[in-house]
Amino acid sequence: MKIGVNYLLESKELFEEGKIDFVDYFKLYSINEDLSGVDWCKSHGGLMFHGIVGKPSFFCNKDLIKGTDIEKTKELLDCSIMPYISVHISSNEDNTVEGYINNIKENVIEYRKVFNKNIIGENIPYREYRNAYKKLTNPEIISKIVYDNDIKYLFDISHARSAANHYNMTLDEYVSKLPMDKCVEVHLAGMFTFPDTKDEEVKKKYTQKQLDLIDVEVKRFSNRKADNHGKLNEEDYDFLTKLLKKYENIEYITLEYGSYNDYIGYDDRDFVYPVCSFTKVSAKAKEEVLEQLLRIKEIVNTVENER
Repeated sequence: MKIGVNYLLESKELFEEGKIDFVDYFKLYSINEDLSGVDWCKSHGGLMFHGIVGKPSFFCNKDLIKGTDIEKTKELLDCSIMPYISVHISSNEDNTVEGYINNIKENVIEYRKVFNKNIIGENIPYREYRNAYKKLTNPEIISKIVYDNDIKYLFDISHARSAANHYNMTLDEYVSKLPMDKCVEVHLAGMFTFPDTKDEEVKKKYTQKQLDLIDVEVKRFSNRKADNHGKLNEEDYDFLTKLLKKYENIEYITLEYGSYNDYIGYDDRDFVYPVCSFTKVSAKAKEEVLEQLLRIKEIVNTVENER
């Protein structure tokens, strides 16, 4: 199994300091539209490219290929260690379930023809403000899409927790309905639940700047209650151990810690949730990236030694 992490200034610095020299790849994704780290990743362990260039990788959108920068996507896929086109089983368009299923079927055919690669599809978090995110988080729909199109599966643990909560399922129950036998990659991140800034006890705990930033983040995503790129907890590590022992088909384990934010006038102490920047290293984020990668390495080594 290979271990990877988001390309962050923090993970870059840790690698250059020799503290995470066991990392096999750094993940860059098209959603942020900042691909400046490509050359560094290629020359320091390896690049894993996630997404497609031109538009966000909503693979259930209609005629998605028309908005794709084909040549740039080919260039990045050719230098990525991931042998698949890595996309989200999602959409930012309103449609029926049948419409989404038909769109992804057509996109799989088109992308295989254009890029000569298979697809790996990722489960998404439940989001009340997007029609597709309410429909395509159904685990049976995800399984139908993966099996009917003969694509590989990318399991995101925090996305699964978000969806399981909505369907009133335990995480185990939700995952049991997913196509885990087709899973080749796992995305790891913890759930950070935003506190209620109107609560008097919360007001006593945080500074006004911290409370203001919480409100900004919550409003950015239509009053979402949690962020899905937080720090892993013991429950997450236990679940990862269980997954790796049960599904020997998993090849890649990617730490997806950290949300990108560049707020003017705030420093690291003003954020109560994990924040990484394109312009400066967060000491707290760097410490937490190292801590999590060391735990993941320990789990992977233990599972591999037991096989």
